[in-house]
Amino acid sequence: EFNAQSISMLLWSLASSEHELSPTLAAAITQQAVECSNEFTPQGISNLFWALATLSVQPDQVLLHTLMRQATAQQHAFEPQATCNL
Repeated sequence: EFNAQSISMLLWSLASSEHELSPTLAAAITQQAVECSNEFTPQGISNLFWALATLSVQPDQVLLHTLMRQATAQQHAFEPQATCNL
């Protein structure tokens, strides 16, 4: 099991290295992200969305809804660049 920070760092690393992500692995990682969504920091949410976009992975509606709700709850803590990644 991964925690929120591990998930965002893993996806960021894969995206930064231009690695392709299989649909099966993408589904497993995004499911884990949903399960620990309340642990994500603003930077983690930003990194996760940036990485998914860079990897051309369409997140499912549950992940989008869950993390956008988390982002809204933490909106005061977002830096301008992190906000742009949303």
